[in-house]
Amino acid sequence: MAQQRLALVGTLVFFALALALPQTAPKTITKSKSTKKAGTTSGLTIQQIERLIAIQTPDQVISGEVQSRGVSGELDRAIIEKLRSAGAGPTTLAALVELIPKVGLTIHTAAGATVWIDGQQKGVSDANGSLTVGDLEIGAHDLRITKQFFRVHLSRVRVAAGNKSVLEAPLEWAIGFLTVRTSPPDATVTISGADQPPLRVTELPLSIGEHTVSASAPYREPISRTIRIEGGKSANVDLDLQVDKAAVQRLHREIMELATSGNDGAVIREAHLYHGLAGPDAQVLNAAGRAYLHTKSYSDLVPTVVELLASGGSFSFPLIHDHLGLALRTSHPASLTFVGSKLQYRPEGSCNTKEFTASLADARMETRLLRLNYLFLTLWVPNPTNDKKELTMNFLDSDPELMRTIANIAGRIGRSKP
Repeated sequence: MAQQRLALVGTLVFFALALALPQTAPKTITKSKSTKKAGTTSGLTIQQIERLIAIQTPDQVISGEVQSRGVSGELDRAIIEKLRSAGAGPTTLAALVELIPKVGLTIHTAAGATVWIDGQQKGVSDANGSLTVGDLEIGAHDLRITKQFFRVHLSRVRVAAGNKSVLEAPLEWAIGFLTVRTSPPDATVTISGADQPPLRVTELPLSIGEHTVSASAPYREPISRTIRIEGGKSANVDLDLQVDKAAVQRLHREIMELATSGNDGAVIREAHLYHGLAGPDAQVLNAAGRAYLHTKSYSDLVPTVVELLASGGSFSFPLIHDHLGLALRTSHPASLTFVGSKLQYRPEGSCNTKEFTASLADARMETRLLRLNYLFLTLWVPNPTNDKKELTMNFLDSDPELMRTIANIAGRIGRSKP
């Protein structure tokens, strides 16, 4: 028991001597907003705390001294970690952390950037790219700034006691932007180093560097081009795909085969494709016109025949020539054929009117409702055998709409008289 008392007395004496050692007079760090009374001693130095730890002064005793006297000199996390390594207890360490001064840091970076300090999100920069963090401990901190399409900013920043610090942290673009225009506009675009882009490539984000842009389309020759993407800049590429002439010729043959087999739907579809690739072609237009006639698509038939005639082709309509009022003549098949600015009549069977060709400029054509409520197509042309007289001919079909369509075509050509 006597030995224990002697050891305790020795410890207290050593503790008193450690605190009584002469010191310089650095700035004293005390707990925020606390004031020191007149006549109080200066704060503990780091060396004194280290001596108290070395003589195994109880953790509660050291923390009590720190809380009552404060700490002289600079204090930051690095110093506290050093004391931790020296054996400082948790209560002492907590008391020291409370005394670390807090300062503000204003960061200037890109607008809308997210700022992280020591792994904690501190906020997002405003429209001017500014963000102020007001509760940083003095010392070194890990800074990370992120924003979509920009490279991550990583740095080590040190803040000191005193006035608010300002840090310039500009961000670098990680991507550029690409806009691709193709002819035809529905071409398929592929870009190296990118996922499959949308059908319309407009301001597509791409990594900085070289990329290969390719475009392909049916019946077109594929095309590729190498482009360079620069950070934050927009690149524009125009790709004009030339027609593959050999493929278009094969398409022409396919359309003729489809027309022969009577596949009207396929003829119409492929003829439309051919027209977009090679323009008007008399054979293809005639095949499409036949398909429209078979399917009774008269609204499409009219412009097709008009374009066919302008391309140097001809188009025939099978009709019934009705000998109205002639008891000795029966109705019979016949055809009316448009050829440029002329109209050809060709009978099949017995007819008192022979085959003839008349100029549409000298002809009149209209639909009329005559006997038995039939809709007739009536044609007036100069009489081939007597130029002083006019020949009147009546045609009919089971589909009255066809009669109107033929008259419409004559009107669209612009040469028939009202």
